Amino acid sequence: LFGGTGNYYMVQYQLNQILTACGGTETDLSLWIMVSVIVQCLTRILVGSLQDKLQTKCGLPRPLLAFFFVFVFGGFSQLILAYSHYNRSLLLLGVSFSNICFSGTWSIIAVLSSEILGPRNFNKLFSFLCLGGIGGIIFNSLIAANNYEKEYLRRDKNVGHVCCGYQCYQSTFITVGVITFLLSLAPLILFLKS
Repeated sequence: LFGGTGNYYMVQYQLNQILTACGGTETDLSLWIMVSVIVQCLTRILVGSLQDKLQTKCGLPRPLLAFFFVFVFGGFSQLILAYSHYNRSLLLLGVSFSNICFSGTWSIIAVLSSEILGPRNFNKLFSFLCLGGIGGIIFNSLIAANNYEKEYLRRDKNVGHVCCGYQCYQSTFITVGVITFLLSLAPLILFLKS
């Protein structure tokens, strides 16, 4: 959950800076936010309704499904964002993948935790799981902010105090991508141990 939601929050916090660095406009930002909301809504509906069918009919356990969402959509969203350069379509794909990871993870994690630990302690457990969103704060303040500041100081100073170019956030997304890939191993280990 830390990796699945943390990378999403970090992307959302950095969305305006990414667009500014790549020459985007306020219209682009509005479009991206609209796409984010639509992707999140559709993902929650699809994953919420399909996860039971995937488990009963296909034999796909939820920990493996959680691994898939965090590894594929979470990890690769960060790499797509890191290497999209000035291609706004790829940037939008990376943001959409991050939204799919976030929504899919939240759809799976509540049922998964209830299955593993039982419904009796679900309220305490779910309150604890909500702390997974702290990953976004950690990724944003410790990784993204420091990397952005370093890149800005390397470049020529400009009037707007803005770092321009994909280099401003590339190292951030590579770092968070690697961390997300590593964190995605937790549900895989859970699957292998069960």
